[in-house]
Amino acid sequence: MIINKKQIRTSVKPVTEPVTVAEAKTYLKIDGFDEDTLLSSFITPARIVCENFLNRSLLTQTKILSFDYFEGKDIRLPYPPIQSITSLTTHDKNNTPTVYDSSNYLLSNEMLIVNDNSNLPTELRKHYAIDIEYVAGYGDNASDVPEAIKQGIIFQIAHYYEAQCCTNKLSPEAEGVLQPYRIYSRGL
Repeated sequence: MIINKKQIRTSVKPVTEPVTVAEAKTYLKIDGFDEDTLLSSFITPARIVCENFLNRSLLTQTKILSFDYFEGKDIRLPYPPIQSITSLTTHDKNNTPTVYDSSNYLLSNEMLIVNDNSNLPTELRKHYAIDIEYVAGYGDNASDVPEAIKQGIIFQIAHYYEAQCCTNKLSPEAEGVLQPYRIYSRGL
């Protein structure tokens, strides 16, 4: 059995975060500015651990899904919501990239649907021969992210603040709030 190896990476990170230091301070009932730097250092890791739990992109970011070969015409794109597809690129055995014409695919219901894959090159390199670059996230602004998800991030920041460190483990409070938004069938 041949395994279609897949990987996802973020090529353009969000330019803002869904939660501010002021919001975290309000929840934690912190006055003054002594803890601002520490709280600020917890915001991005808290968003990332929440995104990984949810299997969602929260703010606008560019993702690249790479895989070995096409398994069919429909490719479910991980970490929705998907805003747009930037490109579909194949790499031949000589590692020469070819950008597939956008008229040959479309975005529908979080999936890239290839209209006709007979135009795709057949002599592709063995590993990660196909890249799909796409833009994902609820939007550019914190106000685009659902309030319950932002509350989960604040709970995670509070967990980090109490422990005085960041971990990849989601706090029970954050998990409870985020659970209804979690996507289970989006794994690579």
